[in-house]
Amino acid sequence: MALNIVITDDHPMIAEGLKNMLSLPGIAITGIFSSARLLLEGIRSVSADLLLLDLHLPDMNGRELLPIFKAAHPDIPVLVVTSVDDPYEVLHMMQQGCKGYVLKTISAPLLLTAIETVHRGDTYIDPALKEKLDHIIYTENARDLQKVHLTKRETEVLQLLSQGFSNADIGKKLFLSRRTIESHRNALYEKFGVKNVGILIKKAIQLKYI
Repeated sequence: MALNIVITDDHPMIAEGLKNMLSLPGIAITGIFSSARLLLEGIRSVSADLLLLDLHLPDMNGRELLPIFKAAHPDIPVLVVTSVDDPYEVLHMMQQGCKGYVLKTISAPLLLTAIETVHRGDTYIDPALKEKLDHIIYTENARDLQKVHLTKRETEVLQLLSQGFSNADIGKKLFLSRRTIESHRNALYEKFGVKNVGILIKKAIQLKYI
């Protein structure tokens, strides 16, 4: 069975270019719409397994359209195809429910990869944006972690863990039971979003807690 794809873009040259690029065995372009209104009206009368969506439409932008579309058609994955190369826009659109985000400069093979990835339920980000996005996510996570408040005891436990002491040794140094030390350690894991001592220490050093 063919993969039925709908294109929404108000530039005829772009829409036609996408259609020609995807004129391949196993793919059918079942609809091309030039506005949000036409998409929302027309999608009901065509077969659609995936939507290629531009962010800038004459009557509504992608930020406004995506939640409306997903509320009405939650089973149709959305791949944004745009010229907007702002990684913060990628984050926002992913939060709104799109499964992929690529630039209009993407090559045909990578576009096909993106379509296949999104159709099977996974996420795809244009390689041209991936590094910027990863940096922002790391920075935002670091900023959030830096807002975390550690108690005096948690700070003491963290310092001793970084020096290689075991829970039992830390308990002896702080005159606390091993179970209490384990409780403080687990609290540190939760606050730093980690699952073992090695990663805990690495993050703590990166964020200057140690």
